Amino acid sequence: MKKIILILSILLSTEIYSTINVTTVSITYLSGSTNMDINLDGIDDFSINIASPGLIYINCLYSGAMVQVNSFSRAVAFSTGASIGANTWLNGTSIPLNNFYGQGVKYLGLKITVAGNTYFGWASISIPNSQNYFTIHQFAFEDTPNTPIFANQTASSVGIFENTSFQKNINLYPNPVKNDGVLFLDEKFQYNIKLEFIDVYGKITIVDTVN
Repeated sequence: MKKIILILSILLSTEIYSTINVTTVSITYLSGSTNMDINLDGIDDFSINIASPGLIYINCLYSGAMVQVNSFSRAVAFSTGASIGANTWLNGTSIPLNNFYGQGVKYLGLKITVAGNTYFGWASISIPNSQNYFTIHQFAFEDTPNTPIFANQTASSVGIFENTSFQKNINLYPNPVKNDGVLFLDEKFQYNIKLEFIDVYGKITIVDTVN
């Protein structure tokens, strides 16, 4: 016989509304410069320009805009899936894009600060070996403050670590729980069990003991 615990009005799983806003550009620029407003608030954050054949730069257009760079102050060319948000940032102009030359589609790590909040984003660009033009494919930003993003990430996700050691012996319905739920414990649990329910913020919402 299974033991049943009725969980009343306990918020075990909190819905977090988070969005990655992606803008598709797919335009090739042969000269001059173009601006990017990555959070679409009407204020341009970055510009990419061809200073002369063989010299292509990215510029930060205000103090709260920054580009992820390496130890040589050149923009890092990230591959798909790389984590953006943990390395060296630079607010400046004429930041070289040398690392993108002839590499196909790569990703810029971008960061902006708005009203005291930090937002991370990326832009996918490609520059041929000839360095006489560049193509902006897409740019995106995570609208949840202080949340890192991955290169080419287009959808937010909320991850919860799940301990699978007793997966066959414990069942929660519904899963995830929003308000009410029922926890089924296999009859093999013939001893006192302390249960702690923790929400996605790490807060313990309920403590109980099964006898």
